[in-house]
Amino acid sequence: MKIDFAKIEEKCVENFKNGQGKVYLKVHNDEEENVILIRIPKGSSIGRHTHLTDSETEFVLQGKVVFTIDGKEETVEKGQCHFCRNGSSHAVRNDGDEDAVIFAVVPLLKR
Repeated sequence: MKIDFAKIEEKCVENFKNGQGKVYLKVHNDEEENVILIRIPKGSSIGRHTHLTDSETEFVLQGKVVFTIDGKEETVEKGQCHFCRNGSSHAVRNDGDEDAVIFAVVPLLKR
């Protein structure tokens, strides 16, 4: 299945998951997964949240971000990936000098 993010409207979310500033999302979702293009401006963040029914893989396409996963910080740069397994908590902030762009996949677990 082809997903064309150029044809998906970008939505602005303020204080996403109790984070700071604005985050911009282009989301494709169905009953199997969510596929998301995330743009986080300099100084903005996505607040800490727990993945109780899914996991999330995030590949950094542009910039550098700091993920806090289960209380431990890790810096993830362009070309690197972050994984949050089912049951873990994470947050992300952009301390860099440019917008961060992240490609995320959230497969919905079958129960």
